[in-house]
Amino acid sequence: MHILLIAPKYHGYTYGQNYFFNLGIAYISAVLKKEGHDVSCLNTFHIPQVPNCLEKSILKCVDSRGNIDLVGISGLSSMYAFVSEAVAATRRVSPESLIAVGGNVATTMPESIILDLPIDYAILGEGELPVIELIRALESNESFEAIQSLAYRHGKRVIVNQPGSGINELDSIPFPDFEGFEFGEYLKRYCSQGHYSYIDNPRPMPLLMSRSCPRHCTFCYHPPQHKYRQRSVLNAITEVDYMIDKFNINIVEIYDEILFTSFNRERIFELCAYFQERKLLWGCQVMVDAVDEDILMTMKDSGCQTVSYGIENISPRILKSMRKGMSLSKITEVLETTYKVGLDIQGNILFGDSEETWESALENLSWWLANRKYCLNILPITLVQNKYLNFI
Repeated sequence: MHILLIAPKYHGYTYGQNYFFNLGIAYISAVLKKEGHDVSCLNTFHIPQVPNCLEKSILKCVDSRGNIDLVGISGLSSMYAFVSEAVAATRRVSPESLIAVGGNVATTMPESIILDLPIDYAILGEGELPVIELIRALESNESFEAIQSLAYRHGKRVIVNQPGSGINELDSIPFPDFEGFEFGEYLKRYCSQGHYSYIDNPRPMPLLMSRSCPRHCTFCYHPPQHKYRQRSVLNAITEVDYMIDKFNINIVEIYDEILFTSFNRERIFELCAYFQERKLLWGCQVMVDAVDEDILMTMKDSGCQTVSYGIENISPRILKSMRKGMSLSKITEVLETTYKVGLDIQGNILFGDSEETWESALENLSWWLANRKYCLNILPITLVQNKYLNFI
């Protein structure tokens, strides 16, 4: 089966800006190639922004490899406009191809995306297993009923199957297909987001060491059946070694929502020793209750540049409503320690929790103004159906 995988971009993208390498679809490509499928990859960040260029790029794949049996498109909800554009372009160029959409844009609203767009399937949550099972069913002309984490058309209805739990042993998953999505071109287009100097010739790679999250914050979406899982440190650094040899990378941007917890801090010391030996710069996201001054100093000495914290609010009442499981005193302590150690800080103050009031909003603004040295962002929580804010 010939499969075309399309990695979307943000509308308004300019050369190098807002370019985040799509690890999700690169993992899908890797597992499909391991299964022996004929896979073509299209990284739309590398397509010139001129009329009909997307259609021409899809047509080029058709002409070079023959008919496309299945087109897979993955993206975030914020990429919906481009996902819609990619679906329309595919239908114009290759009307007989089956189309599956995955990623957050499909997982959060499977019925809507199948009804709104001329697609055939939605892949929900982690896509490796359902994609493989979908292709097997298509090749053998079998029913889709037993395929977990799949939504599909059935006449005028949309069938949403039971969710799957994902792959438990993350070390069993092949490394992402960086070559297929032209990672070398990504490095040429990379624009520093402010954490790295161009004097250092930044050549960053994205690295995912875990999936899902051990927390259950109310504003953050995770498929509930996906438990928190981690790769071994050895498996992860083997991937980094490969990327150093293949692409001469010198920066590791760890995409994990939480790199380590207070229950497995030994992971961070293993990683720090490796990064220091390899002379790599790196950054990560952690929870404030997982670090202390000793850990932060070790991270700094090993080349860590930036630490992103899940702060979100400083009101005890709102923190409880968000299920953050932390206190203002701990937030303040960790931010001050991180600042003293000399690590760049990234974090957000979110407004719009269902328990938000004018008083709590002003409390957060006042605290933010008094602590501007930490350079935290101010962001709204995106409203969802049947939710409201007390202070509107």
